[in-house]
Amino acid sequence: MKKIISILLFALLSLQVFPYEWEIYGPPGADVFKIHFFKQDFCSAIFTENGFFLTEQLNAPSWEFYEFPANGAAAYNEDTILVIRNAGSYSDGIYFMDVNTHEYSVAEYCYKPNYILKVEWGDHYFVGFEGGMNESMDGLAWTEVSAFTGVKCFDMAYGPPDVVAVACNYLYDNVFISYDDGVIWTQIINEFRFFELAFKGDYGILNNLVGICEGNWGGLYELNGDVWEVLYYEPNINALGLDNSLTPYIGWHQGAQPHVGIGRFTPNAGLTYFNEGLPNLNVFDISESPPIFGSNWVFCCTDEGAYVCKGISLGVESSPFREQDINIYPNPVRDNLHIGVITEGMTGLEITVVSLRGEELLQRKIAHDGTCIDLSYIPSGIYLLNVYDPSGRLVATKKLLKK
Repeated sequence: MKKIISILLFALLSLQVFPYEWEIYGPPGADVFKIHFFKQDFCSAIFTENGFFLTEQLNAPSWEFYEFPANGAAAYNEDTILVIRNAGSYSDGIYFMDVNTHEYSVAEYCYKPNYILKVEWGDHYFVGFEGGMNESMDGLAWTEVSAFTGVKCFDMAYGPPDVVAVACNYLYDNVFISYDDGVIWTQIINEFRFFELAFKGDYGILNNLVGICEGNWGGLYELNGDVWEVLYYEPNINALGLDNSLTPYIGWHQGAQPHVGIGRFTPNAGLTYFNEGLPNLNVFDISESPPIFGSNWVFCCTDEGAYVCKGISLGVESSPFREQDINIYPNPVRDNLHIGVITEGMTGLEITVVSLRGEELLQRKIAHDGTCIDLSYIPSGIYLLNVYDPSGRLVATKKLLKK
């Protein structure tokens, strides 16, 4: 649905209008769970339970259906792609698919593969599955990555040059990073389990790795050095993706109250929803789109088809509240925590103190001249102090150490 912006109405009513629109991209009405762009070959695939759709025309797609249940794909040559099949049976594995004849042949058997990743502008492939990860330099000969033998690999992200990150099924410390294209792996310490990863901003910089984790620790996190820092706390996030400016978006299933649909996260604006005009708010997947598309386009999959949102960069609402406008001290704290408002005239702020397990321990309004709160009764440990603006939007999260 196309939005018509009235400049006069905006001026008179001081309303925030978002000049963006959602359009159907994939087959309308199809229950789709994943979309993938072959960046080197300028085509894309959309996956359903019964098969997948493929197009070689990104801007004006004409979809061809392949009756082969798959959950991931990677480019191989001009006539062939590699696809993975995850059916929980002996037929699981990696397959060659001829895009002209629809014929397929096995490249390598592996049980319940979760992803296939091709390193951009190269011929290095990775496939993570139920019991480990395989790699290949040509798509023909596959070998086991010994660092993940017997380990279920959930997801993988690539940040050139030669930086790859993997999330596996360890309860803790489940993210591994390699700076040399998968030769040496470094385990990152964390107290929760990530299930989806992406590199945002400038590629190849470690603290541009973001991830979403599940359960009581749920939220959007960023790796800063070797420490994960929370950007947005929310236990029900189920999808992570990027627009083509590499800004992160997060999504929710329809029933994941209080949030549904899709939102963009930026440090200044916090979370901004882009649900208006999206016919279905049951978001399964958010894809990183190729740079050939217009500014800040983002793609998502729903159970009514895949959709593209255009012109999003013009509609990001800014916030007058910034993280540096709030000062907390002392930190670490033993008894009384002082919360200071640095910028004059900032009112209506509210804070919560939350444990890493998601338990809200305190909620308080912040006076314009600052507030002192008693934390003596809280056990020692690491907590999150969330700051909300008067509209209830999360605008800052700070790590709080309790002695």
